[in-house]
Amino acid sequence: MNADATPTEATPLDPGKAGDLLAQVLGDGMTASDAGRHFTCGEADLMAIALLLLGQHQAAVTWITGHAEGDDCGDTHHGISHHVPALGEDGSCAGGCTQHDTWEAQTPKATAYLAALTRS
Repeated sequence: MNADATPTEATPLDPGKAGDLLAQVLGDGMTASDAGRHFTCGEADLMAIALLLLGQHQAAVTWITGHAEGDDCGDTHHGISHHVPALGEDGSCAGGCTQHDTWEAQTPKATAYLAALTRS
């Protein structure tokens, strides 16, 4: 069933499709960016873990990257998103961003973060 479709008759529920359905929503870049930034870092992590448990790795990467776009210096996911933090002389976050990563550069950072998250 298309996520935008409204069923006109009873639709049988298939628990095996839960991962696909969540991935359609949370794994969408626009949704991840627009909605993800409104979740706390802990909430975003839990959603990403749920996606991973459902076998939806790419959706988890997209979700955590979208959430990270709203993080500020000092937040857990700052630096995963396409905003590369500007660093002070001591290596600490100086506020603002120096450049914008491509999506290709974000994926390894998000993947590494999720791997570390699920090991702990």
